[in-house]
Amino acid sequence: MPVTGKVSLTRQTIYVFFPMLDLIAFYKIKHLRMYLLIVYLGMVGVASSIYSMAVTPESWSFNANYDPYYFFDPISWALQIPIMAVTYIISVFLVRKWSHEWNKKFEL
Repeated sequence: MPVTGKVSLTRQTIYVFFPMLDLIAFYKIKHLRMYLLIVYLGMVGVASSIYSMAVTPESWSFNANYDPYYFFDPISWALQIPIMAVTYIISVFLVRKWSHEWNKKFEL
């Protein structure tokens, strides 16, 4: 249930870095739907699609030879880390911005 008072910006920011707690943080301030649209469908969906088409085009072919050790490819990890970093930066920015706006509603 969304909170009926102010939220802690520090606590909200920490929640972003833990799975499922990020969803609770945005739910508290009534911005869960926007967060899911922006971060999960927008940022992560587009970035992962571009990544998979650019880095692993062979996975799009039915005749591709599947390499089970591709997961440990250092180039793959080097490209995924910036995508994750940008996702966390956007999430922190949004939770702090929207939490600050939420707290302004309760100031007199």
